[in-house]
Amino acid sequence: MPTIRKWLWKAVLAVSSNTLGDLSRLTRWERLDSSAAAALQHQRLTRLVRHAHAHVPWYRQTLAEAGVVSGKGQIVLEHWTNLPLLTKDMLRSHTDRLTARNSDPSAFWNTSGGSTGEPVRILQDKPYRDMVRAVAMLFYRWAGYEFGFPQVKIWGSERDLFEGAESPFTRLVRWLRNEHWFNAFRMSQADMLNCLDVIDRIQPVLIVGYVESLLDLARLLLRKERSMHRPAAVMTAAGPLDSDARDLVKRASGAPVFDRYGSREVGDVASECESHAGLHVCMPTHFVEILRSDGQPSEPGERGELVITSLTNYSMPLIRYQIGDISAWRDGGCPCGRAWPLIERVVGRVSDIFVRADGTHVHGEYFTHLFYRLNWVRKFQVIQESLRRIEVHVVPVDKGDNQDVRTWDLEEVRRKIRLVMGEECVVDFTFRTAIDPMPSGKYRYTISRITA
Repeated sequence: MPTIRKWLWKAVLAVSSNTLGDLSRLTRWERLDSSAAAALQHQRLTRLVRHAHAHVPWYRQTLAEAGVVSGKGQIVLEHWTNLPLLTKDMLRSHTDRLTARNSDPSAFWNTSGGSTGEPVRILQDKPYRDMVRAVAMLFYRWAGYEFGFPQVKIWGSERDLFEGAESPFTRLVRWLRNEHWFNAFRMSQADMLNCLDVIDRIQPVLIVGYVESLLDLARLLLRKERSMHRPAAVMTAAGPLDSDARDLVKRASGAPVFDRYGSREVGDVASECESHAGLHVCMPTHFVEILRSDGQPSEPGERGELVITSLTNYSMPLIRYQIGDISAWRDGGCPCGRAWPLIERVVGRVSDIFVRADGTHVHGEYFTHLFYRLNWVRKFQVIQESLRRIEVHVVPVDKGDNQDVRTWDLEEVRRKIRLVMGEECVVDFTFRTAIDPMPSGKYRYTISRITA
């Protein structure tokens, strides 16, 4: 067991954050019975609403109009469904009014492309970040992983591509955490073979990765008919895990596969436990609703749209946030004994795999990161028409934006697309007034017309 690294990292966490305390509380809370868990969630939701009404201009108005906060300042959660849903358009258009006037000094801006291709900026703070880290550690624990043990992570890293390498600080943190990263944004067959060699050498307890990247690795294993060190578990993220994908990854790795759901906007929301009976919603950190198209709560087993309230980010509360994903409540309890409710696997997120002329695969989520900080872009869609041609559709926020800024930004996007797709790749931009959704109501932000 990597004792030295474990205790060093534990000391860093103890000095620099409340993560270990948050993890200790989550460990107690996950064993509460259903009534105690509901009471805790109600208490935390009430506290958030009271804060939002007192310090966030947007909610001072909307909470009062909905009757959730009475004229005497009382919290009336019975009127909760009167509150309008918070959309990405609202986040973009009312950023200042959605920001708490007493936001934490540690607050920082995070950006998400989301599954709809609409970049949004969210102010998050250190208490939120500490709890997000604790929730992730709890979910890892459900998969049989304790921090300090070796872990392989197949994740997207723009810095590695744009700047040549991660910073010394990032490398130090990964060493302390005993994490070995591979860049999901550009994984050639040689990269994947190297990843397998590292897995065999360090023998990780847990492998975490994008669904599509893990599928690529699984197909390579089965195609090459080679074995790989069997980890205790594989955990997926950043895409829907259907039964076929689960079976393929499980067959190739020899390990149980854990599905996890979350986003940049609200952190990790739900995860499978060792019973694999569905994904437990983390009740102390998230209040989750699943709504039909008419806005009414869906019945167990009935698919609807996920609406999420983060109970931990006080610098920019996201209340009844329409995240754009689809799921359903799972009826009944879980054999594990945890009272936190279960949802079925989340559907609706689509990240296509793009294919270079030399056959290398590029994860579709790479392209969403290119638009994160382009505030003049309302929506985008990246389409691979052929091995050497990419079409980018862009819906600007305002026609009056500075043309020079747009030109420079798009040239930078073109450069970064060619960085992963090859210099011979033609990248064309088309300005549009709208991008049509799929029949499900979701937008596909990346589409590859090439069979991966």
